[in-house]
Amino acid sequence: MKHYLLHRSIALLAVVVLTLAASAQGTKKIVLKCYDTFGTYLLTDSIVQPQESCFFLIPPQIPYYSCVTYDPKGSSACLVGGELNVEYRANGLTGFDSLTQQSIEIHDNMSVVVTTMREGEPHLWTAQGSTSKMSIIPLSKAAHSPEETWVFTKSYLGWQIYNEATGLYLAGISKSGDLMVGEEPVMFAMKTSRVTGEAWEITDAQTQQTYSFVPRRYAVRPFFKLQENFVDDKDEEIVASRESYVKAGDSFKLEIKNIQDYSYKSWRIDGNDGGDAMTLPKMETHHTIEYVYKHVTAISHQRELVKELAPVDLSGRRVTSGYRGLVIVGGRVKWQ
Repeated sequence: MKHYLLHRSIALLAVVVLTLAASAQGTKKIVLKCYDTFGTYLLTDSIVQPQESCFFLIPPQIPYYSCVTYDPKGSSACLVGGELNVEYRANGLTGFDSLTQQSIEIHDNMSVVVTTMREGEPHLWTAQGSTSKMSIIPLSKAAHSPEETWVFTKSYLGWQIYNEATGLYLAGISKSGDLMVGEEPVMFAMKTSRVTGEAWEITDAQTQQTYSFVPRRYAVRPFFKLQENFVDDKDEEIVASRESYVKAGDSFKLEIKNIQDYSYKSWRIDGNDGGDAMTLPKMETHHTIEYVYKHVTAISHQRELVKELAPVDLSGRRVTSGYRGLVIVGGRVKWQ
């Protein structure tokens, strides 16, 4: 009887081992490499799927990004090897968190931070300047905003370089060697290198001037654009609007301007009444803010100021709350 039970136990154990082995052989680990539409690395994930070459895939969810390769709710995916590239599109604009050592894969529509050395310190290109000349600032003073990332696109004529946030292009290299920016694209010849940290060189066909720089990949930092308009109660613009870029997930405190001959009335967000709050909730999309002002004449403006004054006697001297007699309050005489 004991021998029978021993043999039976061994047989059951063998069945379990074979079953587990079959199960292990029937699945495979798939590595998911996630990139944005510019080829910038986002994250790595992994899943376990049956051995079949095609399977049902629900792509990883990445905050402020939308998957474009597969249906976010799940769709069929096929794979021969063990690694699958998944592409995402940013819902907003892309700044950078830090520069990385990710190798530069030279291809059309790639996004990089463009760096150059000046006085022994790394500097970078930024489109935030208000002139036609490229602004080049120390990396230590960078805002890490979308104005500091540049997209390189390629055609049979050469390369174009533009900033996605502002729509500005690298528009030429002057004879003095300065970089120019503008709304019209210019084609450049470019010498590249696949070695991270090695300089590239562009040549302006018109001036034959060259410029060397080091492109760097970066860890992404999503941003959303905030447009602030200043209008009167008839929706007419009264001063120039302003644009800024707010990090995704951050809140934003409203900044009301003091505008001559106008008094602040209210604010709107994307056409809706903003209420009493003076801080926006988390930035999860682009927003347009309208500060609404009321036009005031000199007299009405003076009345607004007078309302804030403390009571004074008929000689113009301020009085205390215990004073009894005629006083002037808000431009009117009354008994206190």
